[in-house]
Amino acid sequence: CTDIGLAEMMASGISSFSDMYMFCDTIAEHTEAAGLKMNIARGLTCFSDEFDFKTYPSAVETSELLGRWNGADGGRILVDACIHGEYTSNEKVWRSVAEFAAENSLGIHLHLSETKSEHEQCIQKYGRTPARVFADCGVFDVPVNAAHCVWVSGDDIRLMAESGATAVHNPVSNMKLASGIAPVPELKRAGVNIALGTDGVSSNNSHDMFEEIKLAALIHKATTFDPKMITAFEAIEMATVNGARAQRREDSGRLREGFDADIAVLDFDRPHLTPCHDVMSNLVFSARGSDVVMNMVRGEIIYKDGEFLTLDIERAKYEMERYVLPTVCGVK
Repeated sequence: CTDIGLAEMMASGISSFSDMYMFCDTIAEHTEAAGLKMNIARGLTCFSDEFDFKTYPSAVETSELLGRWNGADGGRILVDACIHGEYTSNEKVWRSVAEFAAENSLGIHLHLSETKSEHEQCIQKYGRTPARVFADCGVFDVPVNAAHCVWVSGDDIRLMAESGATAVHNPVSNMKLASGIAPVPELKRAGVNIALGTDGVSSNNSHDMFEEIKLAALIHKATTFDPKMITAFEAIEMATVNGARAQRREDSGRLREGFDADIAVLDFDRPHLTPCHDVMSNLVFSARGSDVVMNMVRGEIIYKDGEFLTLDIERAKYEMERYVLPTVCGVK
């Protein structure tokens, strides 16, 4: 499963991604072999007040993951701490994770105000928004990647801007799940770093970042009635420079001397990209992940002209069809 996901990202030009949830060692091993860069976080949920970071299973896995993988291969793989969300944990968890992250100079990957019910139920329970309860527990004292941010308030946005947190915009997933549309124009005006995510195939069906780029550049024009809202260049920034900043990779996201040579090449001879009046507009409004013909990460070509050079795609598909689907889904 991991290799299939990695292959889709490689073929659509992605060089670095952030992942949260389980089986982190396996994902890290396969990502290292495939040659991509990754920020990995062991998803942490806890519905009990009986929480001790030193003994709680997923917290123990986080500590072990940190020792095994943080900074691996010259920083190709980085480890983040994780709070899955306000509604899947509690104050003891938030304070413990914030303390752990601060002690180990880590960022925190979390979900924030993805749905209206999540946001409103938090206010009913605590008298504060999810962002505010996190902040009161020290979570925003370290770098935060907050996925979704669909229902964040004006105070939340100011808090994020002041703390330097990143809002990870997932337009395809949020629309598919009918969660709503993140207030990206307001986040932008406040100076919040805005990156893009797919939210994974369980809520998106695709790892194609070009879908996210195009939609991020379109939906906010429609909601604000402003055709200049989120320019093509700003949408590309969200997918490159801002994403690198979110991952604390200050040597990535740009073509510049001394930076990692992460380069995706697209074939602009294809009918839907011809003629090209403006390269940036073509990239944002016309290009697809399938237009990528070469993907280079740190100077190593990992995908070219349909060929995966660092993983065995045929073996991955065989294992998916002959083992994974029959075992997990009962599909033969």
